[in-house]
Amino acid sequence: MAASASKVPAPVHRKLLFNDVESGLTKDELTFRVIHLWEARNPTKGGLLMGLEVLLIDEQGTVIQGFIAPNRIARYEGKLKPNIIYRLTNFFATPNKTMFRVTDHKFTICFTDLSILTQHPQQSLAIDVHRFRFHTFEEFDANADKKGDLYDIIGHLKLINGQNLHDHPVLESEGNQKRGVSVHLQPREGPIVNIYLWDNTAAEFRKKIQASKTPPVVLLVTTVNPKTLGGKMCLTSMSSSRVFFDADVEQTTEYLTRLRDNANNVSVDASEITKVETLTIGEIFQFLQKKTAQKANFHCVATIDAVEQLKSWYYIACTTCNTKAIRGPTSLVCNTCNNHNPIGVIKYQVEISVSDNDNKATFVLLDDAGTQLIGRKAAEIVEDYVDAVGVGGAGDNIPLPESLNGAIAKTYIFKVKVDEYNFSAARQTITVTKIVQPADLPKMPSPNTRAELEDKNSDTLPRTKSTKWDLQMGDMATSTNTIASSEEKTQGKNKKTSLGSEETDENKRPRKNTKYEEPTP
Repeated sequence: MAASASKVPAPVHRKLLFNDVESGLTKDELTFRVIHLWEARNPTKGGLLMGLEVLLIDEQGTVIQGFIAPNRIARYEGKLKPNIIYRLTNFFATPNKTMFRVTDHKFTICFTDLSILTQHPQQSLAIDVHRFRFHTFEEFDANADKKGDLYDIIGHLKLINGQNLHDHPVLESEGNQKRGVSVHLQPREGPIVNIYLWDNTAAEFRKKIQASKTPPVVLLVTTVNPKTLGGKMCLTSMSSSRVFFDADVEQTTEYLTRLRDNANNVSVDASEITKVETLTIGEIFQFLQKKTAQKANFHCVATIDAVEQLKSWYYIACTTCNTKAIRGPTSLVCNTCNNHNPIGVIKYQVEISVSDNDNKATFVLLDDAGTQLIGRKAAEIVEDYVDAVGVGGAGDNIPLPESLNGAIAKTYIFKVKVDEYNFSAARQTITVTKIVQPADLPKMPSPNTRAELEDKNSDTLPRTKSTKWDLQMGDMATSTNTIASSEEKTQGKNKKTSLGSEETDENKRPRKNTKYEEPTP
């Protein structure tokens, strides 16, 4: 009788904690809980998928980052779920990235083709579910624009998209997952800080707000990036960011209790917090180069160079919806509110060419801004002109008021707004909603000083306009370089775009002399 074949013993793997991990490939075993996982994409390459990143925590509470290359995502993505405890063998440890780090650990765990991932049979192991790294306002401010570690912030939620929480703010959610959300947060120490939430983080925030019976008091946002905007420090979410409210985690619950004990849950005046940032024309153009469309308001100091002579300087608005009404066969028609006999009112819509020290742009003055600049309502000017020449002589094209040309060469602080259409418009025009006050352009540094500044910044910034508006910068474009180089290289060409003004055939045509003197009011 043949001897029965002996069973091959299963390999015995040395069990490691994260602090025991050494660089290189190992067959040892790790036990950990998954805290969070997210896709790493490169926005400078059209959202190219760089891999799947995972935040892991072991029994000692040590957190490390994991990485799965794009060609292995399908193998592991379905198995990895937050809050589940796993065992992993046959992994590769590579040095942690130096930019946009989400952990303090010196290594990153890379999943390989030989890696074996299984759920741990004891899901009740004492492993923390979360671990946060909080920074104060001063620490964020000191590290703005350095592209360093991404820390967490917690505080008292004050405003959502400029709306007071006591007014029950309504968030737009018409299926647009990429619409940003702006919140104002009061940390325990320091001033109120503006936080911009983007993409999946903004979608998660909206979902939690809609599910809340009452507005939240405490907000915790993880892995935020400090940036400088209009001379002020703000925070922006990254692809790794998460949001937590009042009772979501132990830290928010404790913070909420502290607020209530100190009677610190008071309302604020939205106008005192949402101060409009001041940007140059170039910085506004940079904002419009973002992949994600967002409504925003800015102040911009610019000089009026010319007033468009060939286009109408006014329009007839529907009094119901304030949009342009068109002339029908017998009456006005408003296609926006489907009104076939609306009451019309004449309003300003004036195109002006403006410039600052470095760039030019086309601004469009709407009704309030036009009234501020000229000192009279558009309807009054049209009425005076019709009275002067008669209804038959007025026609449809009423000449440009002379007082508009009187504003040429004058400098103002303009309050401008950008809307979603600005991000895809073939011809870029910026809407002016208010003229704040007359102003002077900032003095230009001498040529020698500018050369010195360029040489000083040449190692850190491209020789273009300030990059402060790169709010959704490549949080993974740089973060995965070390990992990608150790396993596989991805080739691609960056697409560069530039914003500039082109002289159209319409602008080349000789301008008609359509000036007239306004009657004295």
